[in-house]
Amino acid sequence: MGKSRSVISASEDGSICQWTRDGKTIGQPWRSDGRGVGSMAVSPDETMVVSGSVDGRIRLWDIKDGRIVSEPWEGHSHAVRCVDWSSDGQEIASGSQDGTIRRWNCTGQEIAPPIEVEGWWDTVTVLSTKRQICGLWAGRCHPCLVKEWRAAHWNQWT
Repeated sequence: MGKSRSVISASEDGSICQWTRDGKTIGQPWRSDGRGVGSMAVSPDETMVVSGSVDGRIRLWDIKDGRIVSEPWEGHSHAVRCVDWSSDGQEIASGSQDGTIRRWNCTGQEIAPPIEVEGWWDTVTVLSTKRQICGLWAGRCHPCLVKEWRAAHWNQWT
């Protein structure tokens, strides 16, 4: 992570660990009941981590305490493969093997209808300015495909 100069890793055993850059663990592993953690992203202010799990749920973690901030967020019916924060830290996007991309606020409420896509996504990125979400970018490798959506009406660009 930027200022803190530490590294955070996720694992198939459901844990998240924080490390110094020379490979020493910082504190105890963070544990959840969501089985494997398949994706995670650090908030722009480096105070929170959002993680997506094999159980289809999303969890918000406090980096300082290594604890889950609230109940897991539910909406996906299959494994969450990718998560990302908006640059202002107010929104989170998630992509799942259920073929949906969802947008959330930081309290775990969905803030827009899901974007339904064919297949599942390896990557989702929130494209944002300081004041608004401009769009979403999603990509996958099987078969290779990249799509973008405009925020105004969530119309697909490509």
